[in-house]
Amino acid sequence: MDNLTHTLVGLMLSRAGLNRIAPRASLILMLAANAPDADAVTWFGGTLTHFCHHRGETHAWAFLPLVAVLPLLIGWLFRPKDQPFRWGGAYVLSLIGVASHLLLDWTNSYAIRWGLPFSSDW
Repeated sequence: MDNLTHTLVGLMLSRAGLNRIAPRASLILMLAANAPDADAVTWFGGTLTHFCHHRGETHAWAFLPLVAVLPLLIGWLFRPKDQPFRWGGAYVLSLIGVASHLLLDWTNSYAIRWGLPFSSDW
């Protein structure tokens, strides 16, 4: 899927009622829905490096809790200063956003490698 689709899914998840869980829920969900594509930085290593790592660890279920941390931290940075930040709720939102990305990428022909690091099967 393209990143516009992932962003819109994150926004719609927020508008579906998840925006009541934590401050800046829309931001967290939209960032989390795009977080697994952070592997795009491998382009700087060359085409072969990018080919080997694209849809790799950042798109595996085992790494989902780790990938969800970055959107959580960005949401914390942009939180309303007069409201407490609900870490638990915000982390759940981030997990949902990352999971939505994995599920959407799983539906296309390129697929993902669910089982990394235990299995490299597509």
